[in-house]
Amino acid sequence: GGAAAGTRLFCFVVVTPNGVAPPGVKVGYEQQVMDAIRPHKAGIYGCDGHAQYAGAKVTTGDWKSVVNTDIFLQTWAQVQADGQYKNFDWTVKVDVDCVFFPDRLRTHLAAAKPPASTAMYFKNIDFKFGFMGSLEVISKKAVDIYLAGVDKCG
Repeated sequence: GGAAAGTRLFCFVVVTPNGVAPPGVKVGYEQQVMDAIRPHKAGIYGCDGHAQYAGAKVTTGDWKSVVNTDIFLQTWAQVQADGQYKNFDWTVKVDVDCVFFPDRLRTHLAAAKPPASTAMYFKNIDFKFGFMGSLEVISKKAVDIYLAGVDKCG
């Protein structure tokens, strides 16, 4: 129980200037996307607070998948260092090329009425890992717990 969590969103993206681009897309497209959506207050710019963090170049792994765990660990360290997330109910990590409507997320959060005192994330894919990167929605309390314990992860 207790009071329901609010719907104030802190949203961020990681822009990798020299990252791996999809086939047929030029490297550096991420910044172009961000520049194009900013004037329209689209994507993360429709959130109550937002940030853009710089990522390092990623590589591909044995399965032709992108190897980016270290980049996102560094990004979460940036989130912790600037502390903006503390002023909002939810932290939302959004891939640059994810079509994201903050108002729709707010509607879902308001309808779900999750308790403000609960650390939680929203499962975003029906896959064994249960938490993939294009859109990650995490409560403030869950971010606090993660950041307090991330150094213990191996």
